[in-house]
Amino acid sequence: QIGDIPGVVRLLRRHTPRDGIDDDPRGFEWYFLHSLTDMQPIWNHDVGTPVNALSHSPRGDRVAVAKSGGRIQFYASETGRLLCTLVLGSTANDVTWHPQGDRIACASEDGYVHVWPIPETTSLDGTQSPPNSDDRESASVILEPPELSWLAHNGETNAVRYSPDGRTIASCGDDGLIRTWGANTGQLLKQFDGHQREVEAIAWCPDDSPRHRLKGLSEPLSSSYCTE
Repeated sequence: QIGDIPGVVRLLRRHTPRDGIDDDPRGFEWYFLHSLTDMQPIWNHDVGTPVNALSHSPRGDRVAVAKSGGRIQFYASETGRLLCTLVLGSTANDVTWHPQGDRIACASEDGYVHVWPIPETTSLDGTQSPPNSDDRESASVILEPPELSWLAHNGETNAVRYSPDGRTIASCGDDGLIRTWGANTGQLLKQFDGHQREVEAIAWCPDDSPRHRLKGLSEPLSSSYCTE
């Protein structure tokens, strides 16, 4: 079964020899699978709160985590220190960083796309706290409205992505549409249809061509579009 990590662990243990009793039949496959399942969390916060999406900043030093209950929280990647909490009006299904790392965009379950500048409180100041420490009381809470906000889809907006040059935001939703928007204006640029059901994910092709290509996923269909 796909994703059955506990089942893989049980199977590996069943083939673990007893010291001094059994021969060791394990080959590289056993050790490879064991390395994939023997991972410990580096840090953890709010155990039990569902996480809808997470995204590393372009420099890799921060993580934006979209959680149920209308929050996006920013963490230091290496230490897990909570930097700040951004409070939304509705739950974010996805979050993405601008290529320059100075703002984020999120896809909301109410159909909107929101854009926020990254507040100064999310910058790393060199201080560290131990992993799993409770720093929620010292972290700031951001209540400011978004810099830009617009209704992107009928139904939920499922995913959002900045283009490689940061000039365009792509979104997809339950209405089966993929749309592109001016990143600084929220103005609709193009619309792509052809999906018979909701579009669940999108991605920009990482190439240097000036004609950016965009892929969308709607099970079992994957489509590719030229956006320029």
